[in-house]
Amino acid sequence: MLAIEPVLANVHQLKLNAWINGFGPERLGIVHAAASNVTGWAEIFSPRDRADNAAMTRASARRISNTMEAQSTRTLRLDEYFAAAAPALWESVRYVKIDTQGHELPALQGLGKLLETAPFPDVQVELDEALQAAQ
Repeated sequence: MLAIEPVLANVHQLKLNAWINGFGPERLGIVHAAASNVTGWAEIFSPRDRADNAAMTRASARRISNTMEAQSTRTLRLDEYFAAAAPALWESVRYVKIDTQGHELPALQGLGKLLETAPFPDVQVELDEALQAAQ
């Protein structure tokens, strides 16, 4: 399993939860980054005291709180990430879950090559109409 998480506080919590539940790095990889359609850097906006609702735009984060913090985070086009970091794993991906607070389309675009392969993985995308409009 691989988790892509842009908020550092959430990365720390994921690592703690993995350790508590006996998931070592051989079972769960955790990457501090945001899934997107480009590899680079972007601002991510976290409502104060609600880092679990971080978003790639102020408008999306503002739906939770008008008080927010911005931080720079690495973005990854997952096609490129897998091609460089783990090309052998690419063919074993069977399930993808995306919950990106309104950034779902760019995250899916970054998976284009994976979604073109056969058999392609099951994909679950969490969508919120208001977040899509804000994005």
